Amino acid sequence: MEAPAAHLPAPGANPIGRRIVIVGAGGFGLAVAEALEAVGGWEIVGLVDDRWPDLTSAGRWPVLAASSGLPDLRPQADAVVVAIGRNTVREAVFERARAAGFALPPVIHPRAYVARGAEVGAGAIVMAGVIVSHGCRVDEGALLNAGAVLDHDSQVERFAHVGIAASLGGGARVAERAVLVQGEILPAQGVKVQAH
Repeated sequence: MEAPAAHLPAPGANPIGRRIVIVGAGGFGLAVAEALEAVGGWEIVGLVDDRWPDLTSAGRWPVLAASSGLPDLRPQADAVVVAIGRNTVREAVFERARAAGFALPPVIHPRAYVARGAEVGAGAIVMAGVIVSHGCRVDEGALLNAGAVLDHDSQVERFAHVGIAASLGGGARVAERAVLVQGEILPAQGVKVQAH
């Protein structure tokens, strides 16, 4: 994988802070937790989910609070990743975490390929098998699910979602909060604007 050092902390070293909370304790949240473990350098303090206090653990991690309690966790964690598929909800929780003073680093699975000439914004999630080619831009809070392909100079705007194995041709754009569903193909120079 080629990625600027700012996008991917070296194993055992994290320039932002080592303690992170994952918002979302469902299957996707657990997949993001595994991606963070694969990256290395993070201590996963726990998960946050609105099913708390009924839900007290998920996978190997404790569920610490509902999303409304996220600001109270600031003394325990330096950073947050919001692992929620629904774009508007992901954006609202992202902004709550930002207002509480958490860092919002991108999460780039080490089995994803991000070209050196690509940009990945704060809080973006890039899962295993994703290809982000030269000149691409992935804005803050965007989600690229497993196996997604972004050809050269394409763009995924703020809080958009590119589904599993979906692909963008060169220069294509997924607009803010839009969803490119699983397996969908957006041709070169195409634009997907339907927000969710």
